[in-house]
Amino acid sequence: CTIASYSTSYLPHKFPVALISDAALNNGNLVTAPLQASFVNCIFWGEEGWVADEVVSEKKGSNFSLLLDHCLMRAAADPGNAVLTSILRNSDPVFDSVDVVNNIFDFHTRKDVTAPGINYGVPTSFTEDLDGLNRNQGLPDLGCYEKQ
Repeated sequence: CTIASYSTSYLPHKFPVALISDAALNNGNLVTAPLQASFVNCIFWGEEGWVADEVVSEKKGSNFSLLLDHCLMRAAADPGNAVLTSILRNSDPVFDSVDVVNNIFDFHTRKDVTAPGINYGVPTSFTEDLDGLNRNQGLPDLGCYEKQ
C-alpha cells in the first residue's frame, strides 16, 4: 500500500498518515482489543515540515503485534512496540506528480528516475499492483504501484 498525505488549500497535513493502536474510547472508557498488524512493501509518506513521524503506534493492551517489513517512511523516530525489518527512512519515494495547488496527486513512481523503493520489496501473495500490472518480474517495488 501507499499511504500519503499533503496539505491542500483546504486541509493541512497535521497528523501522521498511520496511527496503529489497540485502543479506543467507548462512551468515555478506554477499551483495548488484541491487535496483530503487518505492513509489507508499503510507503508511508507526507510532505516535509508538518509531521516528524508518519507512522505512530500506541500499545495500551497486552496483546499487540506490529510488523513493518520492507517499508519506506518519513520518520524522526521509529514507532514503538513494532518489529522493523529493512526500513528505508526519509528517502523521497519520488512520486510522479504531486501538485497541491492544482490538486494533482499521482503516487506512481516517476519513470525517469531510480527511486529507493524500486525492487526493494519482498515477494508476497499479491501478484498485481493497483493498476493490475504484474509484480512478478524481479523483486516487487514498495507501494501500491509497480514501476513498469
